[in-house]
Amino acid sequence: MTNTLVLASAGAAAPATVANVGCGFDIFGFAVDAPCDEVIARARPEPGVVISAISGDGGRLPREAAANTAGAAALALLAHLEAPCGVELEVQKGIPLGSGIGSSAASAVAAVVAVNALFGSPLTHAELLPFALAGEQVSCAPAAVHADNVAPSLLGGFVLMRSTHPLDIVPLPTPASLYCALVHPDLEVRTADARRILPHSVPLADAITQWGNVAGLVAGLLLCDFALIGRSLRDVIVEPVRAMLIPGFADVKRAALEAGALGGGISGSGPTLFALCDSRSGAEAVGAAMGAAFASNGLPSEVYVSAINREGARMIAVPTSVALPLPRWAVHASQHPRAARGVLAGLRRADLRRDRHGDGRGAAGRRHPPPRAARHRPGRFGVRRAAGGAGAGAVHPGALPRADAGL
Repeated sequence: MTNTLVLASAGAAAPATVANVGCGFDIFGFAVDAPCDEVIARARPEPGVVISAISGDGGRLPREAAANTAGAAALALLAHLEAPCGVELEVQKGIPLGSGIGSSAASAVAAVVAVNALFGSPLTHAELLPFALAGEQVSCAPAAVHADNVAPSLLGGFVLMRSTHPLDIVPLPTPASLYCALVHPDLEVRTADARRILPHSVPLADAITQWGNVAGLVAGLLLCDFALIGRSLRDVIVEPVRAMLIPGFADVKRAALEAGALGGGISGSGPTLFALCDSRSGAEAVGAAMGAAFASNGLPSEVYVSAINREGARMIAVPTSVALPLPRWAVHASQHPRAARGVLAGLRRADLRRDRHGDGRGAAGRRHPPPRAARHRPGRFGVRRAAGGAGAGAVHPGALPRADAGL
């Protein structure tokens, strides 16, 4: 599946997500508006992926592409696309590490969306899912990867992971006035630690209660029944165990309910707590009450209030320092296999010219216009979401490339 390079650089943002959503351990997730991770991808002549910069991580994340969720996702996608060049990634971490709101997943998602755009977005958002999961696997290994963060961050909305093997993702409708308050305390919980304490067996009575709540939550979303949604946001299996990792958990959840929340619980592996509400003003009041409860337990926190983010990952404007036009010869050469060596040599010459002039001008001082196929409106790179992308119908396994393609 050889693809033509049509952009020299592209940027994407991927939102934080709430996974599990109470009763739906490893099978439910939804996207929120903020915070987000951002990735800028630039074409480079050498094959493979180089991570040139990561900010917002305190220097903790690996720069080696294969060991980084963004880098691993980009490597898998480039192999599938049979890309004529490599990419350089710049990662801006807006989502705190170890926060329970999909930090590693968002980086992988933003990377595949940005890299896909470099080649004219040949894959829909749904088709990008296996490659984002390949990146997420880096943070999960040796445990199995789950799509409850990656899928909503990429596709937006509230999603059901009916199956991971084979991959079967089902978008669920949500009431328009459903809002979420997210409260992230100044605390970090490692996903591996949060999984290590989970029970290996579940009493049948608890399993029956959990199944009823899962079915009730789906029905509540479909029927726009807020009371049913609230009754169903009850986890009798995972939350009672993981609550011990979050100081003041009981006080914070009680404060949310007393302030009018429909219900809530631990987002992902924690320590962030979420609460669903039937209005933005209600979510703002609930978020304030939860933050105050954390403060009373000696933990400062950050509060985010959001509707269900139905867009998912999106393109963003690239800073002018890296938003360089693609030379005409690069597009021409990438369309002709015999000219592959010329593509690489030309890209190297272009890099030297940019280094010399700093603004994308050639040696004679002339600016190289982008080819017709690469001209775009500001901030959107001319990339239109293909039919069947974010927000489209269910993702069925037969429509997707293998997640391990090119790994």
